[in-house]
Amino acid sequence: FTAVDALTIGLAVFASLLLFSFAVVAINVVIRSQRTLNRLTTHEIEKIEDCTLKLFFILSLAFAVIFLANLALIQAGFSVNTVETAGLLVALVVSSAILFVPQGLVLEDLSIEHAVKRSLSTVVNKFPLFLFYLVTAFVLIALNTSVFLNLQSSVETARFLAIIVNSLLILPFLEVLKVQVYLSK
Repeated sequence: FTAVDALTIGLAVFASLLLFSFAVVAINVVIRSQRTLNRLTTHEIEKIEDCTLKLFFILSLAFAVIFLANLALIQAGFSVNTVETAGLLVALVVSSAILFVPQGLVLEDLSIEHAVKRSLSTVVNKFPLFLFYLVTAFVLIALNTSVFLNLQSSVETARFLAIIVNSLLILPFLEVLKVQVYLSK
C-alpha cells in the first residue's frame, strides 16, 4: 500500500461507518415513533444527528479495537489460521458488546457509557434471544447471498442486488428484531 491507498481506504471505511450509523439511528427513530404512536418532532429529528455521531464514535472505536487486535496477532507471528480464528473471536466479542447500543442511544436517550453497559446486560440477561437474533441474521444474510450468487447474471450484478436487498430489507428487519429483543421483558 502507498500512503494514498491507505488514506483512501481509511476514508472509505469511515464514510461507510458514518452512513451506516445514520441509517441505523434513523431506523430506530422511526421504530420509536411508531411504537409510541407519536409523530416525529423537530427534537427527535435533531436528535438523529447527535445519536449518529455517538454511534459513529462507538463503531469507529470498535473497528479500531478489532483492527489493532488483528494487527497485534499478525505482529506476534502467529499462524494464519490462528490469526483468523482469534481475530474472528475478537470481532464477535466486540460486536456482541455493542450490538444493542443504537437501541440504548435512541430509545432510552442513554449516554455512550450507559448504552454500552445496557447493551452488554441485554446480551447477558437475554442470551437465548441474543442467540436467536444471531441465527436469524446469519440465515437471512446467507440466504440473500446464496440466492443472488446463484442467479445466472454476472457476479458484479449479483453482489449489487444482494447489497440492495441487504440494506433495504434485511437491515431494517434486523433492527426491528433488535428493538424487540432489547425491549422484551
